Amino acid sequence: SRAKTDSLLRPACGAGALFSSFATFLQLGLIVLALHPPSLAVVTTPLAAGALVALASAGFALLRQTKSGNATVGLGQPFNIPHALGFATLLTAVTIAVSFAQAHWGTKIAALGAALAGLADAHAAAGSALSMVANGQIDTGRVVFLVLLGLSTNTLSRSVIAFTSGGTAYGWRVSLGLFGATLGAWVAT
Repeated sequence: SRAKTDSLLRPACGAGALFSSFATFLQLGLIVLALHPPSLAVVTTPLAAGALVALASAGFALLRQTKSGNATVGLGQPFNIPHALGFATLLTAVTIAVSFAQAHWGTKIAALGAALAGLADAHAAAGSALSMVANGQIDTGRVVFLVLLGLSTNTLSRSVIAFTSGGTAYGWRVSLGLFGATLGAWVAT
């Protein structure tokens, strides 16, 4: 990745990753609004707290980027097709596995399902939890736990990706912001 190969771009890449985390919190709020609006009562405060921490982390990273000088950025591929196909395959496999498990064991494994789905996609974990509450399978009070559990495992997988794709300095920079935002959401519950 560019964060690994060009140290001048590392702060900008870190800021971009953290702005993406901020967007994740906003998107989770929209998913709640679309799938089960009554859950907003229990999910809004944690998501807002996480979003604020993510935005502050991204802003700090952006300030570091502007102080580190201007790097010339060449055009490149916007994404890697084999990686995108691999991610789509992983997400499909996790979705199938979670759906199968829920069909056989019901809501008893809701936390496991949210955690596994979150490894690939926090949005999928939230969608699954919100579908269960909308169908009356779990109560609204439990949905915040499941949404944040999916977000937590997603934070873990995104941190691993940050270290492996961007190197140690990039990994620490991004991971601290990601875990800070997730912790902010949990503290606000």
